[in-house]
Amino acid sequence: MNTIPTQSDLPVRSVLPELVSALERHGSAVLSAAPGAGKTTLVPPALLEAFAPASGKILLLEPRRVAARAAARRIASILGEPVGERVGYVVRGDSKQSARTRILVVTEGVLLRLLQDDPMLDGVGLVIFDEFHERSLDADLDLALTLDLRENLRPELKLVIMSATLDLARVAGILGGAPVIDAPGRQFPVEQRWSAEAVDRFRPAPAVARACIGLYKEKAGDMLVFLPGMREIQEVAAMLESALPADALILPLHGSLSPAEQDAALAPTPPGRRKVVLATNVAESSLTIDGVTLVVDSGLERRMRFSPAAGMSFLETCRISKASAAQRAGRAGRTAPGTALRLWSEFDHRQLAEQTPPEIFDAELTSFALELARWGATPEQLRWLDAPPAAGFAAAQRLLRELGAFDGANRLTARGRKLAGLPVHPRLGMMLLAAAERGETPLAAEIAALLEERDSFRSFDGVDLGERIRRMRRRPGEFRNQLVIKKQLLGLMKAPDRELDPDRSGVLTAFAFPDWIGRARSRHSRSYLLSGGAGASLPENDVLCRSEFLAVARLTGSAGRDSRIELAAPLDRAELEAAFADRLAEHTAVEFDPERERAVARRETRLGALVLSAAPAEPPPGAIPAAVLNAALERGIELPPSDQKGAAALLKKVRFAARQEPNRYPDWSPESWQTVLPGLALPFLGAVRSFAELRKADWHTILQNALGYDLLRELNQEYPDFFTTPVGASHRIDYDREQPTLPVRVQELYGVKTHPTVGRSKFPLRLELLSPAHRPVQVTTDLPGFWAGSWKLVQKEMKGRYPKHFWPDDPADAVPTTRTKAKM
Repeated sequence: MNTIPTQSDLPVRSVLPELVSALERHGSAVLSAAPGAGKTTLVPPALLEAFAPASGKILLLEPRRVAARAAARRIASILGEPVGERVGYVVRGDSKQSARTRILVVTEGVLLRLLQDDPMLDGVGLVIFDEFHERSLDADLDLALTLDLRENLRPELKLVIMSATLDLARVAGILGGAPVIDAPGRQFPVEQRWSAEAVDRFRPAPAVARACIGLYKEKAGDMLVFLPGMREIQEVAAMLESALPADALILPLHGSLSPAEQDAALAPTPPGRRKVVLATNVAESSLTIDGVTLVVDSGLERRMRFSPAAGMSFLETCRISKASAAQRAGRAGRTAPGTALRLWSEFDHRQLAEQTPPEIFDAELTSFALELARWGATPEQLRWLDAPPAAGFAAAQRLLRELGAFDGANRLTARGRKLAGLPVHPRLGMMLLAAAERGETPLAAEIAALLEERDSFRSFDGVDLGERIRRMRRRPGEFRNQLVIKKQLLGLMKAPDRELDPDRSGVLTAFAFPDWIGRARSRHSRSYLLSGGAGASLPENDVLCRSEFLAVARLTGSAGRDSRIELAAPLDRAELEAAFADRLAEHTAVEFDPERERAVARRETRLGALVLSAAPAEPPPGAIPAAVLNAALERGIELPPSDQKGAAALLKKVRFAARQEPNRYPDWSPESWQTVLPGLALPFLGAVRSFAELRKADWHTILQNALGYDLLRELNQEYPDFFTTPVGASHRIDYDREQPTLPVRVQELYGVKTHPTVGRSKFPLRLELLSPAHRPVQVTTDLPGFWAGSWKLVQKEMKGRYPKHFWPDDPADAVPTTRTKAKM
């Protein structure tokens, strides 16, 4: 261990012997080290000395390119040599290594490629996962594959997981009970401040700029400012340029910058200047920016969230977690006492989530599913801290089937194996393969390079992808990373570089996003229906609003409402139909025309949810009346119509009977009527094509037929439509209530000794007793009790009003006379 510089006082030095011992005994370990402990800088060279060269190379996994390059430089400086000797790095678009390299710093995507290209990881003896608490999707996948390799093929492979904040017990458990080593941190005091001014989540730049100006004037030292994305960095930089003193050196720091620009933000501050670094969360961990003693935190970050319901991902600006806030504030105390200004209140802080949720819960899983298939495993066969959500994984499999990468059993196809070998998202890989067949690889490489750099388009106005390509060609300095990716892709596809017409971007983009091909909902509309069934809209007055068809490449928004189109290219209908001829489907559609209130049938050519052409057609049997009936139910049209009294009365009677005997009669209740009605009515609506014809249908016969002869006869016996009084008059029973009602003149019931009932349970009728003038006299459900009780009062009143009528003392035994009958 004596080659580690003795002058280093980083706290992690005290636990290095314990870490080496743990790896010798168990082969894996978890190192918990607070920010500033020096784990990234000292652990790899210490383990190199302890285990190399016999055990092979060390892979140090860093979550971001800027952190990987910075870590390699720092470790190399400890060993007293330049990067590329014993310490090297490999990130997308940049690498420095040699045959002498023993510590190789890589990003998560690079480790995934190494695992897939060489599942044995030959020559590697130790893998270190740094800053694992960030829990990116690729890091979780890398760990699952590494554990699978270690368990089944290379049990001697050593594994270390390092983190500042993590559920250590769970991580140790997934490593088979690995030892947990806790290293002390080195943190100078940080004054914590809260802001009274709330930050607008959608436009945070003004409030952040004001906070930076105030703190810069009050306190000395360099400043680190956390912002959600590149757009906000540019806005704040513009505001600070004119407001801060001349000694201020304003520098951006985000993943889309060139290595030289990132290095400038990390380099020591020139004499006589004060550095203001405007950063995304790339500076939240892994990096130490010398001289920073001031932190201004917007409290925001940008995260990709996948919606299984919409089948797409959305880039959202979100509040950070308490753990992220602690990491950001700690940047102010890495090298000296400092001040951290949080642009939210203490009350708001208590509402934040404790930890940032692992990306696996919210991420789009298409690449993830493809990598698992290439590895030859399902999620159930691997070990995870958190397993991928079933809905998101199923959506990824559907997309891969649509792209032709999976067969019906979700196994890799020949095309899928080609896609898996391309270091881009499967969508972009599909575009590259299609472009190669069309001789358009250079244009596809430009599109892929733009789309791979997620934030590269956010600082420009306009949605047109073709214009973005023209700008990249005119101003290559603004697109250095994209041009590096383009060059790599051209080399990978073995295609020469040449300029193709950017107006050809539409059909190539459509190959990558077949579910995001859009058609304007109306002429010159900015609202589009996408082939996958979702909706999307262009910004107001965008030049692409004149396009009938679009190939959409970027969407933002949320599920349940139209998303916003951020990047797209126009599509020619003829070219679209030619390119996707194998996906076009012919079928007959029956729709209801609300203006004519009629159903019509059309023969349609469809691409997913998009109707490309339509012509009148002969409908399938029963389709027209079904469309009319469904439209009527959606509009709430009363069926059967109220003017068909016989049908309405029968429906009421069935509903009452079913309440009394639910196992004998069908459930035609109002709650289930819309569900039940199509099944019982459609067999008898063959000629119906419009609302008018639907209303004129013989609904009484339809309901009778639906019941069937035997059940209808039984129903009429047990629940008759009419009650016949002793004088021979028939009166309709009203079943439209909880208790069936019979309005009848009281004189007609003379001689009735028992109360009228219906049904097997002898349910009593509700008798509305009327006077000779059909005015209400009494309501009863107990006629014998009425005769024996309150009849005397009624008799007295009736004799006074109708003296010529017969009002017996004992109506239960009275027999209507001929004169009485005549009066009826």
